[in-house]
Amino acid sequence: MGTLKFACARQFRHRISTGTFRALTDALLTESPLTKYFDFATRYATPELNDALYLHHKGITTIENLEPYKNLRCLHLESNAIASLDGLRALTALASLYIDGNLLQDLRGIECLTSLRHLNANDNVLETIEHVERHPSLRTLCVRRNRIKTLDALKSCPELASIDVAHNERLTRDAFDVVTSIPTLEVLYFAEGNPVAREIDGYRHVATRSALSLRWLDDAAVDEDARRLAQAYLTRGGADAELEESRKIALERRDSARDAHRAFPAACAFTLRIADTRDTSSTNTTDALCASSGSPPNDTYIVL
Repeated sequence: MGTLKFACARQFRHRISTGTFRALTDALLTESPLTKYFDFATRYATPELNDALYLHHKGITTIENLEPYKNLRCLHLESNAIASLDGLRALTALASLYIDGNLLQDLRGIECLTSLRHLNANDNVLETIEHVERHPSLRTLCVRRNRIKTLDALKSCPELASIDVAHNERLTRDAFDVVTSIPTLEVLYFAEGNPVAREIDGYRHVATRSALSLRWLDDAAVDEDARRLAQAYLTRGGADAELEESRKIALERRDSARDAHRAFPAACAFTLRIADTRDTSSTNTTDALCASSGSPPNDTYIVL
């Protein structure tokens, strides 16, 4: 059975007997059976049957011997004191890992989790994400509130679509250029807490124009109108051109709404004509069936 080391035993006292608690206290920071201290409602007794484990807020410092849980798809390890991911190398089926609020300085070991699609590592002390380089299946990466300096490793992730790197104050303009050049990028959180975003003239327009697949940036959607405004700002004269383009967009929306309003009565009349045609056709078909079977039509009453 898998084992973990715990930073504190007191928080588990309500789950175990007095004798076991004393033994655990005497052997603090020594190995303890994994299944003895976890909520049985969140797992199966047979390790191979588990596809999710919820181990957040457990005081865990070291992960060890999780090999029996080889079929895990989702693992929650938030708010512990974990400094290394090496204990997860055997979980090759893992698709979602939530390890926010720990002590990670790097993501060493993540390269072994070849099925991983979603990684949340917010609120750590990460200084590098080099170990996600060329990850074959990673699609969502959340690493806000860390100490990351560069995002070069993300260029070679073929499936990456959603990135959250807010509140990484050491990021530079090069990091911004790297992340907005990712061809598969659809969602990006970058500006909040990163001073470099304020240094980029027309930050939102530059990101919108550079990331061709982008659909959401920081706090707002990126649609066709946003791309038109970005194009105007960057190629036709800055803020004045953007204002002119926004007025043009407003006029187009007004004309479209007016045309739709004018077309509404005609659409209603057309719908009514179709309904009348269907009712007439249905009545004729019913009468024909009644005549062929010898039964009276729907509007005929039989007096007994």
